Amino acid sequence: MLRTRNGKREASWRMWFLLFLLPIAFLCACLYLTAGVLLFYKNAERTVGEVTRVYERQDSTPWSASQMIYSPVFLYEFADASLTEASAGQSSPNWNFEVGSYHKILYLRGRKGEVKLDNFEALWALPLIIAGVAAASLFPSILGAMLLLRWLRECG
Repeated sequence: MLRTRNGKREASWRMWFLLFLLPIAFLCACLYLTAGVLLFYKNAERTVGEVTRVYERQDSTPWSASQMIYSPVFLYEFADASLTEASAGQSSPNWNFEVGSYHKILYLRGRKGEVKLDNFEALWALPLIIAGVAAASLFPSILGAMLLLRWLRECG
């Protein structure tokens, strides 16, 4: 992986690529998810939906400590003036809504059975978490780059 050019050692581009592969991959995922949210938000219709039922189940993720998560189903007026029921397609421990309560939702005209709650958790939490992982993975990459540069100076 090290090349000698005019008596100096250099790290090849592959070495630098591998050092920064993880943060770049998470950054790309963050940008992709952010673009998806922005596109959805730009094209979505806004309305208020009535909670008709709430599905509850035990969360099985290792960090959840077996808490309950909830997935509400909303009744709302679709673009063609028909009443439609749709699930948010996501679950959260914060969404234990009362049946009959009203909440702001977003939907796309071409997708009748899918809605999103108009709040931070439903739209922006995942891209922000992925951005945090990208930032956290940048620290070991920078540390590795500093060690590599130090090693190249000592050997070169």
